Amino acid sequence: MREVLKIAAGVFLGMLAFWIVTTILPTFLPPSAEAQAAQDLLDRQFAPAH
Repeated sequence: MREVLKIAAGVFLGMLAFWIVTTILPTFLPPSAEAQAAQDLLDRQFAPAH
């Protein structure tokens, strides 16, 4: 039973680390040129018409 809990805790911590890296960490990093170009395209596409 103890081994199962160790495995479950390891899986949980691994998923938590993956979530932190994929969701929180990119907010602290500057966007790449490709990501910035994609965001600019979306901003132009969905901008309100003048």
